[in-house]
Amino acid sequence: ETGIAMETVRNRMNALRKKGVILKYAPEINYGKFNISTYLVIVNFRYMSVDSRKRVFGYLNHRNDVKIIFETVGKQEIYFYAAVGSPKELEALVKDMKYRFQNSILNAEHLLITEELKLDFFPEALAP
Repeated sequence: ETGIAMETVRNRMNALRKKGVILKYAPEINYGKFNISTYLVIVNFRYMSVDSRKRVFGYLNHRNDVKIIFETVGKQEIYFYAAVGSPKELEALVKDMKYRFQNSILNAEHLLITEELKLDFFPEALAP
């Protein structure tokens, strides 16, 4: 409860959506309830050209088990968040990726996410 009228909240959210601040509405899913494990996968590249970057991101974007993909400045690596039913499914994903992009990928490692401690969609820096 915010103490703000529902119509006011709706109008403010619509204004943020029209300005491009809110890009989409999505549920927060507790994957553990479905016996799905989540992993952070870190993929290091030998060299990632503009073309290979497009192909890797396109590949990951079309996979239903990849939830978030991001990269950093200055490193030849990408990170993604995978939600899979078993460690074997994760192994298959990484193996397929290594095969498809064998000339680009140096190595890949993954970390099992045991608990998500914080997810803040409206950080303090954006507060009025």
